[in-house]
Amino acid sequence: MEKAVKVALFAAVAVLLASGMVLADTTGWYVGASAGRSTVDIGIIPKEPTNIGYKLYGGYRFGPLALEGGYVNFGDTSDDFLFLPLDIQVDGLGIFGILNLPLGPIDLFGKVGRFSWDYKMVSALGVVSGEGTDSSFGIGGAIRVGPVGVRAEAEVFNVEPIEKIVFFTVGVTYSF
Repeated sequence: MEKAVKVALFAAVAVLLASGMVLADTTGWYVGASAGRSTVDIGIIPKEPTNIGYKLYGGYRFGPLALEGGYVNFGDTSDDFLFLPLDIQVDGLGIFGILNLPLGPIDLFGKVGRFSWDYKMVSALGVVSGEGTDSSFGIGGAIRVGPVGVRAEAEVFNVEPIEKIVFFTVGVTYSF
């Protein structure tokens, strides 16, 4: 009987996924907001400081491809460097190409793009700031129910003076 339950469960999941693939609207505009943990990797600091950041984004999806742009704020990250407090602030605008793998109401995706950033590091020794544009990439997944989705991502942002920022987020999207 246990085998019959497994077969029935598998068949039910297969039908749901297949019907979701047929019914899924994969073309159109969307907006979203996400928040999560950012980890700043600065080569000269032995411990990687973390903080809570957020992002606001929107895009257009056409089939399995999407073009997305948005604002990212990694939060104010504080740590000690040479026994002195160090405050790091990074934010910027990004544009990404996204490749989606729709599996019914679930999407898996990869993204690659460019990130135009501003940063400021403040310590007792002074202020260092700058701006630039570097590459970024990420992977994620989303669950869609009608026009609303829940999305989780892991992204890496290359920021020249700060080796990289890793950003894990969870958010909500709305498609129209």
